[in-house]
Amino acid sequence: MAWNDGLDNDFSAIAGYEGKYTCVIAGAGTGKSFALKRKVQRLLEQGESPASILVITFTRTAARDLKNDLHSLGVEGCDLVRACTLHSLCYSILSKHEVFRVMERETRTLLEHEEAYLLADLSLRLKRGKRELDEQLHAFTSAWARLLNEEPGWPRTQEDREFDSEMISWLRFHKSMLVGELVPLAITYLRNNPMSPERSQYKHIIVDEYQDLNKAEQRLVKLLSEYELPENRTLTVAGDDNQSIFVTLKYAHPEGITSFKEEYPGTYEKPLVTCQRCPRRVIDLANSFMIATARKEHPRLLQPKEAAIDGEVDILQWRTPNNEAGGIARIISRRISTGEVNPEDVLVLTPRKEIGYEIVNDLIALGVKAQTCFSDAILQKKNKAQEGYAYLSLLHNDGDVVSYRVLLGIDAGDKRSKPYKRIRQHCFQSGDTVVETLSKIESGNLSIPFTDGLVQRHRVINERLQTLSTQALPDVIDQLFPDNIEEVNELRQLCLRALEKADDIHEIYRIINTEIIQPELPTTDDSVLILTLHKAKGLTAKMVIIVNCLEGCIPYVGDYDSNEEKERHLAEQERLFFVSLTRTTKILIISSTGIMRRGDRARMKAIAGKEWYWSETQPSHFINMLGQNAPLPQVGDDYLRHTCGN
Repeated sequence: MAWNDGLDNDFSAIAGYEGKYTCVIAGAGTGKSFALKRKVQRLLEQGESPASILVITFTRTAARDLKNDLHSLGVEGCDLVRACTLHSLCYSILSKHEVFRVMERETRTLLEHEEAYLLADLSLRLKRGKRELDEQLHAFTSAWARLLNEEPGWPRTQEDREFDSEMISWLRFHKSMLVGELVPLAITYLRNNPMSPERSQYKHIIVDEYQDLNKAEQRLVKLLSEYELPENRTLTVAGDDNQSIFVTLKYAHPEGITSFKEEYPGTYEKPLVTCQRCPRRVIDLANSFMIATARKEHPRLLQPKEAAIDGEVDILQWRTPNNEAGGIARIISRRISTGEVNPEDVLVLTPRKEIGYEIVNDLIALGVKAQTCFSDAILQKKNKAQEGYAYLSLLHNDGDVVSYRVLLGIDAGDKRSKPYKRIRQHCFQSGDTVVETLSKIESGNLSIPFTDGLVQRHRVINERLQTLSTQALPDVIDQLFPDNIEEVNELRQLCLRALEKADDIHEIYRIINTEIIQPELPTTDDSVLILTLHKAKGLTAKMVIIVNCLEGCIPYVGDYDSNEEKERHLAEQERLFFVSLTRTTKILIISSTGIMRRGDRARMKAIAGKEWYWSETQPSHFINMLGQNAPLPQVGDDYLRHTCGN
């Protein structure tokens, strides 16, 4: 199939444009990813080297899907096209040995639970509280993402300069880096080394979901695309500021796509407004919602394709969260039993994961396969899982200082920061490693006061590592992640899946580490997926159910935020709700509850009355913004009787 076979004028214009800069402003479901794939196909058919094409996607799944789709079209050379996330690209750049020598840094990224050890050690050094330091760390991460670190005089205060110095010292000592440093350090390296091969490697750069990149990531894209050689280089970006949902979580810079043509003069800008995905009724609701937000004087509205179906939309209210979970499960089970949908055709989206777990349990009880996809579930607040992961890291690399630090302090509330400070001081003076220092103390060749607890842990760690190193891979997994311990179950399942592909412990570690650092949706062809609203980005399903649509859940605005922050968060959650509305190809159900227990409303941060036990909740005001053609809300139990017969 040729690149332009079956393309309409819009898609043909995007895929066929040969100018230097292209910006595709693409509404939800309008086919931007399809157009970008055809552009890659055109480049390959016209003889461009696959190795000269870089496609940057927001997820690993999107990168994999792009290659699979090109392969299915029979596009020669598509396997050699570089399709990856920016995180992966930066990691590969910074992992080179010459980069280590230039920057004196390592690419071993700290996971969120490992940051607790950094903060505990800094708290002792700087004599400041861990919560305060955690806020400062988030402020630094935000500054890196927004390029504030490039402003003259940054860090500006003495307190910030001390924090920066101690933090970098800790990271260098532990041969590690923060995830938020990856892009800024890549920028620094490429800017200071114009002869680096990456500056001229890619002749054609294509970026999807450009609105969800932060300023630093957009700067990196520019740096990679502006080198003078080879000639006729091109940069194509695609996205939609109406769908930018990562401003709070990842400091995204949606203004980057709306101002792209100003930053890149001569840009060919092409809007896509015909939704290829959603039914007419859903498009009408989504457009009404965007108009009601009043964020833009002339909002870009979606248009249905000619063959679009009307679709089905229902708004339900249940008495309690338990009623909602059980009722939604019965609706899904009924639709599956009648053959209207398959389990894999159903997405349940929730702003709060608590009700998601309930829905999964209720579905399984009804004989329907279902699974959640909540990214914080694997390691957060799970000591057994963290301990097993640290041992796995050390089996892969016995010089992993971060993992050793975790194991030294994991069983102590203060992370053993005081004695560890003494060990670090000796290491700085002697040049010894932490392991060498503790071994010398254990053998009696060195004495450092008040370190007995660390030495005992050192002994336990070494004995266990020696035992694990002699065992077969399945036995190692059984030891680190036992079958009968619930909190390690997800890591165990990841390891067992990795074991099917891996030949050694190093490959298992690499697979697991990638899944943890860049979590993806589970690959399933027989299960209902329950996930957060943010995880819905890029997904499509025949039946989409948005649950927990309560004021305080969606939208949620912090009580202590400034007015400016509240407005920014509200605007982002409007976009998040819009994205959720536009995932379906046929059926949309929006669901809420009428009352909630005091404990539940506190956990979910729902706005409710002040009654002691059961309190009335408020449906999200977003529901009232769906326009005059929105269906009237109905009682969930009544809906069940009409549709399920009981």
